[in-house]
Amino acid sequence: MRGKPKREMVLDGDAIMTSAEVAEFLKVHLGSVRRWSRSGKLKGYRLGERGDWRYLREDVMDFFYDYNRLISEGGDAVAKMR
Repeated sequence: MRGKPKREMVLDGDAIMTSAEVAEFLKVHLGSVRRWSRSGKLKGYRLGERGDWRYLREDVMDFFYDYNRLISEGGDAVAKMR
């Protein structure tokens, strides 16, 4: 059978995070997490009818390293994150 191969993802119990958990982890306001999610700066997934956001820990860590790099550069780089 041809087509794209299936991607299997193995998740442990804490691999998926809520917006509040991401905010606590990054030590930022919940509104910042929501803003970054809506703008596409932080990769997230909308679930259900309410559209709750969920995040993969791996994506949050990628964002965390990029965010910290920009903060260390300062100035215009930080403004780009906002």
